[in-house]
Amino acid sequence: MPLSTSATEAGAYGVLAVTGDLDLVTAPQLTRAAGELIAAGRRDVVIDASGLSFCDSSGITAFVAIATRLEDSGGRLAIAGATAIVRRILEISGLIEALVVTATVEEAAAELAGT
Repeated sequence: MPLSTSATEAGAYGVLAVTGDLDLVTAPQLTRAAGELIAAGRRDVVIDASGLSFCDSSGITAFVAIATRLEDSGGRLAIAGATAIVRRILEISGLIEALVVTATVEEAAAELAGT
């Protein structure tokens, strides 16, 4: 299944809703979309992963690349609404502790805001 992305901006952070499969073919699309939010001045990015049906190691690599780019400018990456399969991949990779991972976009925004 192809990957679909939809970006919105809310204050200091951007939300990138993704649906479909995050794999070797589609991971660059996610990285580009996040890069556009960062270039537009978003300090923090929330990836709404509730629509992801699949994620492989290429998706994890994309998450790390996005997080690194954000950290270099003082920002952070949050993953919201991860499906069971995506959450398991985050757990196995250890990213569940390295990133902000929440159940909802609202919780991610609050976490990024420090509240």
